[in-house]
Amino acid sequence: MNPRVTMAVPVYNGEKYLAQALAALVEQDYADMQILVSDNASTDATAEIAADFAGRDERVTVVRQEHNIGGAHNSNVLLAAASGELFKWAYHDDVCAPGLVSALVAALDDDPGAVGAFPWVRRLDDEGTDCGPYDPQLYVDLVGPAPERVALVLKHMLWPTQFAMFRTDVVRAAGGTCVSTSGEYVLPAALAVRGRLRLVEPAVQFIREHPERAGGERRSEAVWVDPNRPHVVFPYARKIPLVYQAVRDGARDVQLAGPQRRACLRAVHRTWTLPGLRAVAGDVVRLPVDLGWFRSR
Repeated sequence: MNPRVTMAVPVYNGEKYLAQALAALVEQDYADMQILVSDNASTDATAEIAADFAGRDERVTVVRQEHNIGGAHNSNVLLAAASGELFKWAYHDDVCAPGLVSALVAALDDDPGAVGAFPWVRRLDDEGTDCGPYDPQLYVDLVGPAPERVALVLKHMLWPTQFAMFRTDVVRAAGGTCVSTSGEYVLPAALAVRGRLRLVEPAVQFIREHPERAGGERRSEAVWVDPNRPHVVFPYARKIPLVYQAVRDGARDVQLAGPQRRACLRAVHRTWTLPGLRAVAGDVVRLPVDLGWFRSR
């Protein structure tokens, strides 16, 4: 019989933090879950740490990629392999607080129409000190109609929704992790058009801020997506058509009525496309650097 929940741990060279992340998962008070670890061809002690946990807890399964396929692809490998009805990514440098899994499962059980339930996210520094929550405005219970949900996710850039527990079939239909630079809001928008995203205030996930964490810089984001393509042209302008297509496809998949479908697309235009035009201008200015003709200062 399949476990109810799949917790997915993509990792690359995570020896410094992986043991703490896995310990937080095996110690959760919700037992009916599998913990899938995908080692993205790490060159440090990641494989040994993951194997040790797998040897001590039968819920832990480890797969290893033959070469570094990039963080986005590695995340989607786990989504494809998941056997649970519910699914959550738990990155190797983050920590799930006690009771997180059971709180998110309970929220989805209480609201069958919700496609995901997400926790409060707090910051950890490199030494593991709790540095407090992010901006409280990032935490919104997305329960209104589809156009309103899409507008809220995009206008306020509600990135904590990415740390939700999802219904596995829905997150697969939404495409999983977007394999593109500047794609971090594609999945939240694709899910928002498909159903409610519930904020679960008792649930807490810690996000570790450390120098090696991917993101926040053009080259870092590109390498995380595909280590073989450190230079990507128009990396941030891509977000405009990617989000538009994700919302359009999602509205079609759930068969939204014409007026609601058009309202969702207007929400993308108003809250995402127009503000995003500045990103296009920035990409044009940075094009020689992104092509590798010059080094970034």
